[in-house]
Amino acid sequence: GGADVNAMVAAMAKFAEPGENHARLKAMEGSFDTALTVYLNGKAQAPEKGYAELWLMLGGRFLAEDYKGSFLGRPVSSHILFGYDNARKVYTSARVTNLNTDMMVREGTVDATGKLITLKGTAFDPLTGKSATGRMVYTLESADKFSVEVFETKEGQPEAKLFDVTYTRRKEGTRHACLDGVRF
Repeated sequence: GGADVNAMVAAMAKFAEPGENHARLKAMEGSFDTALTVYLNGKAQAPEKGYAELWLMLGGRFLAEDYKGSFLGRPVSSHILFGYDNARKVYTSARVTNLNTDMMVREGTVDATGKLITLKGTAFDPLTGKSATGRMVYTLESADKFSVEVFETKEGQPEAKLFDVTYTRRKEGTRHACLDGVRF
């Protein structure tokens, strides 16, 4: 016999509905000005301006981000898909940029305050040709501001802060026109 379709649909529905963890993603929806600070040998470089557009898709289940700015004076664009997996009870993130060809996949949890989301994963390190462990910390500061800190640990070395980005919400009606595609 085949699978019971009704049972399958009911089981899927149990894990399909957005909840309180998705509400945190909704809080980051909007148009933002950004300031990206790179750390070289532990020293903060001058902040580089950019902008980001974040929107919910697929019925509030995922947050998509288009980002444009500069990284050490080079133009950078990235796209992030950020979600919460109800079944595994983890936040998930996949990021692609024009600076490389790998997809940075991270997952993690929120702290007891509900304001810090920490994601971990690995990414290719072009200097060593090996994977390095990465950690991203989202700090939800207010309705109009959040930040992301990015850390890396290379084999045999202590964790180092690579960069951080501060997102400041733009006033209503001043949305960036940085989206290339269609919203789902």
